[in-house]
Amino acid sequence: MLSLRTGSWSETRDAVAALRRATSGVGEDGADETAVHAVAVNRLGQDVGCARRAGGAGAADAIRVMGALRGAGIGAALRQALAAG
Repeated sequence: MLSLRTGSWSETRDAVAALRRATSGVGEDGADETAVHAVAVNRLGQDVGCARRAGGAGAADAIRVMGALRGAGIGAALRQALAAG
């Protein structure tokens, strides 16, 4: 079971920055403040993936998924959440 939430940088910053540090070593960059963000949460309440849509429109980028869960469709679900939101 996976739940997805979207929000502004101020609403998602802690989760997104922690996931990025865990997966790529970088927590945030200049595009985050104005982007829409999505966070994937597993059934245990753990944040397991994130993505953003910068500039209001366009494709999702900065997609990060915890290593053991890559290939499970979480990135696709994050892209869909951002496209819908």
